[in-house]
Amino acid sequence: ENNVTVTGAFHTFSDIEILGKNRKTSVIFGTNIEAWADKNNPGKQDLDEWYYAQLQNFDGVMTIKNLTILNPFSYFVRGFGPVVHVKSCDFIDNREGHQNHSDGFCGGDGSTVDDCYFECGDDVFKAYFSYDVTNCTINMRDNAVPIQLGWGNYSNGAVCNFKNIKIYGNSGRNSSDKAVISGRKGNFEVTINIDGLEIDNPKAVLVSLWDKTMTLNGKITNAKINVKKYSKRRKAGTNNMMICGTTQHKNNYNCTK
Repeated sequence: ENNVTVTGAFHTFSDIEILGKNRKTSVIFGTNIEAWADKNNPGKQDLDEWYYAQLQNFDGVMTIKNLTILNPFSYFVRGFGPVVHVKSCDFIDNREGHQNHSDGFCGGDGSTVDDCYFECGDDVFKAYFSYDVTNCTINMRDNAVPIQLGWGNYSNGAVCNFKNIKIYGNSGRNSSDKAVISGRKGNFEVTINIDGLEIDNPKAVLVSLWDKTMTLNGKITNAKINVKKYSKRRKAGTNNMMICGTTQHKNNYNCTK
């Protein structure tokens, strides 16, 4: 309904649709407590932060449309293997702090995200499986990483295709050099393809690869990119990314159609 806020989380084990009536006023709310999942939860259960995801699909197909998710207990949307389809939603964490674990989206092979806005305080898109993202905007706030390649070996072989993506802001995750694309740890080879990309973050770097065991493949076309540097400290892995038809590392690209 319009002007309705539901406080709670949805963890599902079969096909389900979660639909709002008004994208801005149909709200699923978590908590205003910072770092809630880090032992600030009422049960003090000391579980991994992903357990407290606001919308979590353990089996079946989850479909989410036309609503806002605000200040989640932990991840916004998580399907670690199962399929999740998201359309016309806003994902907003307006709290301070760097340990809210407000990761944006993880979905299994065949998942889709379309026409969504992300203002997350953690990884926005977890490229752990093969899925498609279209027509989305990311506000790169403190501690945000727009595309995270992995924190372990599980993302090996993933292919994520993005189309018409806008990323803006003046911050990011300091420990990842405020990277747009970041791989933290693991032995994996991930492919990221983006057709239609606009990035405007004068404090960001484009790619951060921590370990020599990780490989980034793919291409970015139809792009206008403005970042501080291509990479900084973290560039140990193999980077085969082609941008605007070149593998040359620059901080500015312009090959818009």
